[in-house]
Amino acid sequence: MKKIVKFVGILLAFVAFAMVASPQSARAAHSNYRVKTLKTYRIQTNSGSNVAFHAKPGTKATLWVNPDSVNAKQIKSSVFHKKGIKLSSYKTTTWFVQTKVRIYQHSKSATYYYVNNRYGSVVGYVRTNALKRGFSPYGYQITGIKWYGKYDSFHVKSAYKQKNVYVWNYTHTKRVANLKHYPGANFAKTA
Repeated sequence: MKKIVKFVGILLAFVAFAMVASPQSARAAHSNYRVKTLKTYRIQTNSGSNVAFHAKPGTKATLWVNPDSVNAKQIKSSVFHKKGIKLSSYKTTTWFVQTKVRIYQHSKSATYYYVNNRYGSVVGYVRTNALKRGFSPYGYQITGIKWYGKYDSFHVKSAYKQKNVYVWNYTHTKRVANLKHYPGANFAKTA
């Protein structure tokens, strides 16, 4: 009789534990963020100007870096809450929008853009109210790619050989060379 009572007690404890544990796993699975794509953007111009955005001045918004693809239907909450990139430290960057999404968790939702920089080295989600349409007004912006994969050479015209004509660095903040110091040189133009 004692064995039967012990067995029934252990069985009841096991059933009670299973009932308590199963709703937690369901809640944990439901705590992931759900992603619904609202609009997909396509680059329609050579420069990408139709999908170009930049950070609003003084924004405190964060770009949530997501290693998943642009077509993700769910984002793990542990990934989405990792420390993101402050847009204020990327004020010279132009962001190109791939999709506009609505991200849901429980009863809350928000609208985000899934963006990348020019070369795709930084991608992630950013709130739509943190971006403004157009290229960044700061720094040197590539507004058109006309020479990609092409090569050409050129020289300084005779009228400019005695004048100060400068070659600038990529961000257009520092002079790299004065062309009057290279009177007979041919220069190569590549992208």
